[in-house]
Amino acid sequence: MSASLIILLLVLAVIASTVTLIVRGISAGKGAVAETIRIRDNRRAAGPVAGLVIRPLAVGDRRAWERLWDSYCEFYGETLPASATETTWSRMMDSDSPVKGWLPATPKAL
Repeated sequence: MSASLIILLLVLAVIASTVTLIVRGISAGKGAVAETIRIRDNRRAAGPVAGLVIRPLAVGDRRAWERLWDSYCEFYGETLPASATETTWSRMMDSDSPVKGWLPATPKAL
């Protein structure tokens, strides 16, 4: 077998492998999108969460908000200085600020 034929076969093998990986990636992506849509639709079909109320933050909600804030930062892998947390809270408590906060609560907590 000539060297040029071997090179051609290798190039074709690489192209075939690349196409296979692309097709698998597209298929996996479509599967993930379909699963996300299925989960979302099932959640919507279940209706609202019984007793859940979303209400504006109040001064007395600081501890509950901080638990949510800390979880949010942890989820995104962020470590923020305490001053960032304080500034965010202060802005949400300032009626002149465009930054607003909301808190999920049960009717008993209202």
